[in-house]
Amino acid sequence: MSEVVLTMTLGGFFFTFWFDPWMNGEAINDMYPGISFIDTDVPKTACVNDLWRLPMPMDDQVETFWNRIRDNFVIDNEKDDIINWKCCRSGTFSIKSAWNHFKLKFEKVTWWKVLWSPGYIPKQSFIAWLATKNSLRTRDKLKK
Repeated sequence: MSEVVLTMTLGGFFFTFWFDPWMNGEAINDMYPGISFIDTDVPKTACVNDLWRLPMPMDDQVETFWNRIRDNFVIDNEKDDIINWKCCRSGTFSIKSAWNHFKLKFEKVTWWKVLWSPGYIPKQSFIAWLATKNSLRTRDKLKK
C-alpha cells in the first residue's frame, strides 16, 4: 500500500509482535525481513504487550530496531487493541469502503448511451467502443 489506511490503538494484548501491522501500518516481519526470531530472543507468538522489556540486541541492526520501537511507540495497558479503517467515517471496515478506496477512478463519459443501449447489437456496440478507444485491429496496426 502506498498509504496507511489503518490506524491502531495499542493496548498490545492481541496484536502479535511480528505479524500484525502495529508499526505505522506495517508488520515488523515485512519491514525487517533480515531480522530473525532467533537473533532477537523474541518468540514468534509474542504479543506486543509482552515485549516492553526488550531483550539485549544481538547486533547493530536489532539495536537500531529496538531503539526505533522505544522512541516511537507507547503501550496503554488501560486500552484495548483497536483497528480503525480510515476509508470510512465510522472506522469500521467494509468491502464496499475498500472497493471505493482502491478502485481506479475514471471520468464518466456522456456518450455511453450512444453505444450501449438495449436495442443495439452487442457485437456492433463492441466494435464501435473499440473504435472510440482507437483500438481496432486495422491493417496498419497489425503490421506493427
